[in-house]
Amino acid sequence: MNPIAVAELTQLGSSILRNGISSLSKTENHPSNPSAFADKLKGAESALTRSELKDLKIQLLNDSSLSDFFKQNTDNTIHLDKLADGSMRLTSSSGDFITLAKGSTTGQLAIQFHDASLEACENLSPSRENSVLLIS
Repeated sequence: MNPIAVAELTQLGSSILRNGISSLSKTENHPSNPSAFADKLKGAESALTRSELKDLKIQLLNDSSLSDFFKQNTDNTIHLDKLADGSMRLTSSSGDFITLAKGSTTGQLAIQFHDASLEACENLSPSRENSVLLIS
C-alpha cells in the first residue's frame, strides 16, 4: 500500500476519533427553565398508556373489515407497517397482505396503533425495523 495514503488515512482516523471523543465528553448545559420542564411533562402525558395501546390493538383485531384477513391467517405472525404514502399494510408471515387506505377509519386506527407502539417501544418486531407486531 502507498505509504502516503497510509499516513493520510491514519491522520484522518485519528482526527475523527479525537472529535468524537471530545464531543462525547462535552456536557450539555440545560437551563433550569420551568416552562421547558412543563413542555416535557405535557409531552409525556400525551403519550398513550399501555392500557390505551392494548385497547387500540383490540379494536384493530375486532375490526370487521379485517376479520377475513385474520381468519385466513390464524396461525401466522402479522406485522403492521407504514408505507411511504401514509397507508398501512398488514403482512402475514405466509406472505399474504392487506393495505389500508390512509383516510379510512381502519387505516387511521392502524396509524394510531403503529405510531403509539413505536413511541412507547411496545409491540416492536425484532426482525423488521419500524414494524409493529399485531399478532405474534
